[in-house]
Amino acid sequence: MRKSIFTEGDRVNYVGLDPELAGQSGIIVDLVLYEDDEPWIGVDWDTLTSGHDCNGYAREGHGYYVGEESLESEFIRDECEFNPASISELFETL
Repeated sequence: MRKSIFTEGDRVNYVGLDPELAGQSGIIVDLVLYEDDEPWIGVDWDTLTSGHDCNGYAREGHGYYVGEESLESEFIRDECEFNPASISELFETL
């Protein structure tokens, strides 16, 4: 069974092609793992209201399952932003 790079409780951003989900952020509430296929991830989206409840794991209307490749961790995005001021401060403390 293929594992997911995400876990329940991770905060994610949608980066796929579905215009209904463009710009959405939310919290992973369910992982559906298949033997030979990509995991499907149930997300409780912050502002989406036209979804479902991800089999009871999400708030009614806020849930939606998407493929793993359509998600990006908010943590990774935040950690990868380059801030030159932070680099300067680091060298000043050394």
